[in-house]
Amino acid sequence: MNANALNSVVEDYGHIIESLYLPNIDDRYVLSCSNSIKCCNHFVTFNLKNFPNEYLDKYHKTTVFVNVF
Repeated sequence: MNANALNSVVEDYGHIIESLYLPNIDDRYVLSCSNSIKCCNHFVTFNLKNFPNEYLDKYHKTTVFVNVF
């Protein structure tokens, strides 16, 4: 991935996964990555049910459906 988009690989984010809460615990790594790089405010996804805004509000993030983006 880094060959096509420089600096796109996020590392050292695993230590905060356990402190995060989402309806699907397997998706916490996405939130953890975005928190570690401190530049992602919106998740563009088809999967709105696993990233509801009421959970993301406390992390200052929002979800945007792909077709709306």
